[in-house]
Amino acid sequence: MSKFFDELMESVQEMDEILRRERRASSPTSTPKTDDKTTLSLEQKRACYDKPLPSRESALEKNRRNRN
Repeated sequence: MSKFFDELMESVQEMDEILRRERRASSPTSTPKTDDKTTLSLEQKRACYDKPLPSRESALEKNRRNRN
């Protein structure tokens, strides 16, 4: 078959082996550490998530204004 298909099948087989724990993943799966300066505090997160979402009409109006 094509080279692309062969590489795809090889990747699928590798993933199956990883999922069955027969092979370790070759790339790291952990998330990188964040700097304290970029990390939001719990209060900042709450303030962000507690904001009400704009109404559909106001979102459409804002989009119309940005187009002009």
